[in-house]
Amino acid sequence: GGNVTLVTSNTGRFYFMASQSGSTTIMGNMIMQGGNFGVNGTGSVTNDTVICYGNIVFTGGNFAVSRGSQGGTGTTTWYQYGDISLSNCTSQSSNPTGGKFVFAKQGVQTLTLSNVTYGSGAGSPVNYDVGSGSTLMLGTSTLGTAPNSSTGSFRVLSGATVYSGHPDGLNGNITSTGAQAGGNFFSTSANYGFNGSVAQATGLFLPDTLLKLTITNSSGVTLS
Repeated sequence: GGNVTLVTSNTGRFYFMASQSGSTTIMGNMIMQGGNFGVNGTGSVTNDTVICYGNIVFTGGNFAVSRGSQGGTGTTTWYQYGDISLSNCTSQSSNPTGGKFVFAKQGVQTLTLSNVTYGSGAGSPVNYDVGSGSTLMLGTSTLGTAPNSSTGSFRVLSGATVYSGHPDGLNGNITSTGAQAGGNFFSTSANYGFNGSVAQATGLFLPDTLLKLTITNSSGVTLS
């Protein structure tokens, strides 16, 4: 009914669903200051769902959508209705294709990343979907940056809207390789906007067909 706050887990891990299918709804914020968190931690085939109506605010620790492989065919889907802010922490998923965040709010959401590292090896994929009706503000954040970059996917689905404030546009925001979960995808039936404070390029991820293009940058935007 309120916030979930993880201060520390020492050397252990805190799970919502350890080794079985299940669902958790968080009416408040998900706050993590340290420790190790995963929705699950199993190699068995399970299907887990988290719905979070508040914000995700992580300032330390290791946050895993799934800390187990889920047998390679299981799924963990985190439906996020608030904003996501990750700083000075590790983000990962040990289920490279079946674990993902979904921006699900019918309205504006933000993704803010600062000094985020990604789990090594099979733990590096972090997948994000921007769902229909969501307007995601990326600002100048970079998703999937080196040294241990994410091989996860970033998908803008039909009916979604994404704004970039990065000087290099969408390619500056999204450096995940897209090697997992079907690859990076930018729908031609979605909306795109550029609202940076310095001159921007659109980036080559911008499709040549789209629903609506919005530019609110007085310094100018160049088609890549």
